[in-house]
Amino acid sequence: MTTKNWFESRGLKALDYQQKAIADVQQSLIDREVTVLAACPSAGKTLMTIYMIEEYLRVNPNSNVLVLAHGTTILRTQFHDVLEKYKPNFTYSLIEGCKDYNKSTATVNICLPQSLFKCQLNKTDLLVVDEVYQFYFSKIVKKIIKYTKVKKQLLFN
Repeated sequence: MTTKNWFESRGLKALDYQQKAIADVQQSLIDREVTVLAACPSAGKTLMTIYMIEEYLRVNPNSNVLVLAHGTTILRTQFHDVLEKYKPNFTYSLIEGCKDYNKSTATVNICLPQSLFKCQLNKTDLLVVDEVYQFYFSKIVKKIIKYTKVKKQLLFN
């Protein structure tokens, strides 16, 4: 499904800058281990990211994704709520702690970095980090990257 069709099928309009950013970021994810999506507030980064996760999983169907939301439960829940509203073509779970993380069978897990601090971490194919400029270099995120043996990272702010 094209970017435009994906957005329109959900009652949204795919703006030209979003389509260009998505195409650029998708190519960068192919070429590089770490890719950054930067755009102004209200540019639609969450929706663009959800589309790119869906496309990544379409191309890599046996992969899993870990989404690290910014450090508050409100922002983690907001990301989950957007998933609930726009129904992407993948399974997802809201992770509040190690118990949730360990029993999750979802393809995409959404959590706060501190929720995973004491967890036994699983291998992750794609790590998505929101508000990257605020905590990407923190000890906890470095630990998550190290122990999940992440293949690709999509960072956005």
